[in-house]
Amino acid sequence: MCHGRTKELGHGEGSDNTKVSRFRRAPKRILDHSCDEFDCSQKKRASDEEFSCKVGMHKECKAVNRMINDSLREETYGNYAKLTHIDIFNKEDHTIYPYSYRALNYSITLPHEDEGGLKAKMIMTLFNSEVDLYYSKHEICRVFDFSSSKLTENDLKHPRVINYPCMFGLDEISMTDYKLNITVIPYLASLLYYLQIYSYDPKYSCPVNNGISVLNVQRKLHVVFQSYPNTLHYNLTLYKDSKALQNLELAQNKNQHEFKLEDGGLYTVGIKPIIMDKYCNETLTKSVIWKVEVKHIEDKKQGYINLVSIVLPVGIIIITIIAGVVILIKRHREQQMERSDDESAASFLQNQQNSDETSIPYRMIKKWKK
Repeated sequence: MCHGRTKELGHGEGSDNTKVSRFRRAPKRILDHSCDEFDCSQKKRASDEEFSCKVGMHKECKAVNRMINDSLREETYGNYAKLTHIDIFNKEDHTIYPYSYRALNYSITLPHEDEGGLKAKMIMTLFNSEVDLYYSKHEICRVFDFSSSKLTENDLKHPRVINYPCMFGLDEISMTDYKLNITVIPYLASLLYYLQIYSYDPKYSCPVNNGISVLNVQRKLHVVFQSYPNTLHYNLTLYKDSKALQNLELAQNKNQHEFKLEDGGLYTVGIKPIIMDKYCNETLTKSVIWKVEVKHIEDKKQGYINLVSIVLPVGIIIITIIAGVVILIKRHREQQMERSDDESAASFLQNQQNSDETSIPYRMIKKWKK
């Protein structure tokens, strides 16, 4: 997971004059303060508690990064939150900017299916781009802190949705790639979404703003997109290595889908709005790579069980052999010590006898007898 820079940007900072690129127009820094005091709290629902939530910026992001780097990380394989909505809209505030400017509204659903998500305390998001001149140099970090609230079983049936309409000043030239990294604290379960944002709608093109990410644990490809006006339904196509694998029709009121993945490869999703009086081209998402070696938790557990079933008998045999060798060595040493003691005693008696024979009284007695 990428922690990256957590420098505050886009809200209340001084202006800078960025040089114009010959590939795309330099973005304007929008000093929009409307989200400085943004509150993500939600009212109490039936059979549920009030959801208290506050948005942290530069200071809170630094604190979370320190906690991540210094504390013991609780490993997990779960995807406890996911992106469920994106919306690009034009905003106007002539007191800060003479023209309308584009902004991103994104929504995150928590928890996502797994009961482990009920222990989540915060969500940290990182928003950046490799091609947008401003967001390529300034990464926006946000912390959605709901640690004072307690998630319940009702949140599994009716997941909380955190909405944040505050990514201002997006590039307005053609299509631009962005990245949104979603990290659940304290688990550090992270999902990286690749976003494609279109600035204008050419005739008969119908470009669809979209995001895509791999849900490794579920072995799924998650695609989410912005609803297109006057659409009857959507045709979605899953491509693997440029070959169509699956086609499906998505209802007008649906804006996301999860494709089941079987084999590793390069995956892309095509999104085509079907409109009554207009022909639309297919919009292709960013291509993402999925590797087969990423396993389910159940697969990992089964692997551990299989490993233990093999290692345990072998370990018992090895321990038995070692114990037998230790006993043999001990007995051999005891026998050596017994023989050494006997030899020492015999040697002592022999020496004692030789000593008596050479003594003066013994020689005198022997001489007197003669």
